[in-house]
Amino acid sequence: MKHRRNWLGLVMLLASVLSATAQAAPDMDWLRYKAGDRGEDVRTIQYLLRARGYKTQADGIFGKQTVNAVKSFQRAKKLVGDGVVGNQTWKALVITVKRGSRGDAVRAAQNQLKAHVYDGHRIAVDGNFGAQTEREVKKFQKDYEIKQDGIVGLVTWNTLLMPEGD
Repeated sequence: MKHRRNWLGLVMLLASVLSATAQAAPDMDWLRYKAGDRGEDVRTIQYLLRARGYKTQADGIFGKQTVNAVKSFQRAKKLVGDGVVGNQTWKALVITVKRGSRGDAVRAAQNQLKAHVYDGHRIAVDGNFGAQTEREVKKFQKDYEIKQDGIVGLVTWNTLLMPEGD
């Protein structure tokens, strides 16, 4: 009887973990980027790769150095190493950032917020997630009707990376 109770407890624990994981990583479509692409989203990819220790310039050009870094990252994460940043790669690549976070992942979020700026709001791209960045994240989240927690997690990253009008 003891083993049966332990087994049932383990099954229930596993079910709750899987449920929490499903909520934390919703099924979202992400834009695809590959060699030759350019722009702020490519710069975001580069900053996120740098934050994970991969060498690439954050110049917004998806060149050979970025392709190689993406392929290395994909292999390390046991993903298809094709050098294309799509749904699975984005989900593995994004880094949750919040107040107190520092570094290239914060720079990526700040650049994305800056690209969405309107009404004269300004944000410093300094790699320091302080009070101003948190206010801008909350404003962005409110404007796009997503949870206003001031944290740039999967849903906020996905929304930042969608083209205007979507």
